[in-house]
Amino acid sequence: MNSYYRHSDTVVLTTAFNVPLSVARDYFYSLSIQSENKFDIFIVNDGFTQMSKIRHEFPQLHIIEVEGVGIISKNREIMINHTRELYENCIFCDFDDFFSNNRIASSLEMLQKYDIVVNDVDLYKDGLIFENSLFSNNLSNNQELTLEDILQCNYFGMSNTAAKMSTIPSVHFDYRLKAVDWHLFSILLLNGASAVFCNEMRTIYRQYESNIANVKSTNLAQLKNEISVKEIHYGLLSKTYDCYAKLYAELNELSKQINALEPNTSLEQINLYDSSAKAWWSLINFNIVR
Repeated sequence: MNSYYRHSDTVVLTTAFNVPLSVARDYFYSLSIQSENKFDIFIVNDGFTQMSKIRHEFPQLHIIEVEGVGIISKNREIMINHTRELYENCIFCDFDDFFSNNRIASSLEMLQKYDIVVNDVDLYKDGLIFENSLFSNNLSNNQELTLEDILQCNYFGMSNTAAKMSTIPSVHFDYRLKAVDWHLFSILLLNGASAVFCNEMRTIYRQYESNIANVKSTNLAQLKNEISVKEIHYGLLSKTYDCYAKLYAELNELSKQINALEPNTSLEQINLYDSSAKAWWSLINFNIVR
């Protein structure tokens, strides 16, 4: 990609995959009605076959498309490395979600002061929002966020975060990474980036069983999935950052205990289970027993 394709200083970043056309329409419609309409949309397409229909229905959107490679982390890597030197600001917008019409404008306004902006999330299923302002249960509007806030869980998603491109280095993600967002933004905070939470704009976040990060999980299989994600996350970061070494060791010990449980074990029987979880990857809380 070269600068010929660049129509704006701002880019919406996403990876497309095989979703129903109605889901894609929700996504692009929410982008088409943004109060700030000067942005490009850069898509790493890894299985969505109806883009021609989308282009026809939303001709006002400037869509740039490249082919994906079938690996979550590598698609994210392509998305960032192709655009980081061409744009001033990026708005991460997952392909199966949609957004309040002030998302881009409010993000850009706050990026004048901060390197990273995290917005609130409404949970959506079967055509209805069933929980509003999820992260406002834990975070205050205009609260500055630090690494401490995301050591054991995550608020910085690939659907509710915006960033200055100057903050993001060229990336090379391990192919095993599932929580690429958590990994990336942890490193940015470790490197000194400033971040803020804002509840004045929304990502409407779809919930369904196959979500990689389902914030309303209540079964042992999802708990084991969280452990698997955290083993990779903590393991990779502990090679460079000492603050993750203890978490990695504690998680390895917990993993042995969890793997020995019967499949029908209730999560309430696990002393590290946090039933009040209101973030991604927040079912396990080591602070409960410290």
